[in-house]
Amino acid sequence: APNYAGSNGSVSQAVNPAVTSTGVVSSTNPSVFGGSVTFKATVSSIAGTPAGNVTFTDGATSLATVALAAGVASYTTSALNATTHSITAAYAGGGNFAGSNGSVSQIVNRAATTTTVVSSLNPAPVTQAVTFTTSVSSVAGIPGGTVTFMDGASMLGTATLSVAGQATYVTSTLAAGTHAITVVYGGASNYSTSTSAVLNQVINPSTTLKASKLMYLGPASSSSTRPTLLARLSDAGNLLISLNGRTVRFSIDGGTPQSATTFLLGLATIDVNRTLTLGTHTVVISFAGDAQYAATSTTATFRITRGGDHDDR
Repeated sequence: APNYAGSNGSVSQAVNPAVTSTGVVSSTNPSVFGGSVTFKATVSSIAGTPAGNVTFTDGATSLATVALAAGVASYTTSALNATTHSITAAYAGGGNFAGSNGSVSQIVNRAATTTTVVSSLNPAPVTQAVTFTTSVSSVAGIPGGTVTFMDGASMLGTATLSVAGQATYVTSTLAAGTHAITVVYGGASNYSTSTSAVLNQVINPSTTLKASKLMYLGPASSSSTRPTLLARLSDAGNLLISLNGRTVRFSIDGGTPQSATTFLLGLATIDVNRTLTLGTHTVVISFAGDAQYAATSTTATFRITRGGDHDDR
């Protein structure tokens, strides 16, 4: 205008990055150890669709950095241990968009396990060594830890699982009868406990009693000492000490049985009637049976000759 000189004006305008919001969700929560979980982070803003990277962390541990695609970034893992994890998705910001964080509490449960047990010999004779082998398995991997071998409510022993998830227990002291064998897996940080099905282990009693040696110890004709019959007894496995402390009965020529208790090396003795005639006599040695050994008997002979000599079978 004619009466005014020209002039200019200016202003400094600050434009801040647009605020964003980051949300993160889990595909499976709670999940199971060894199972796959996908975490999906969504970054949004009223100013548009943000671009850039999202970093997933588990507490202070970085898991992965993933680029946004249409405002979404996903991370999949099957390596989370069995515990509660604080998963954070951190959007770093970029261009016209500010950074933001979102988190989710991910629960990972212990993986299920299966425990089995087999016997090396079933049925087995009494005193025979039997090996029980257990295997613990899981779809999530091979469990570690310890197992306990049980006979009903009684503990037999414990063992540590090998790298193959197996353990063994050997015993030769099971009494005759049927034993309900189970194995209890105690679990581990990533694996749950489990108990095997019952294995009915049958232990058969010894079924054979034999006189491995029979001797008639007759006195001289002038002696007042009563003659003695001495037997050395053994079971089916020819174990001379296995019958120690047990009562056996001797019946000579069908007479009234006499009881005797076995002692060192399965020996047993009874006094013999001095009126037994010269010649061969038959003796039946019998055992009534107990928890370890079945009822059984054996027959042997001895011969009395002149002067108290003996000839034994």
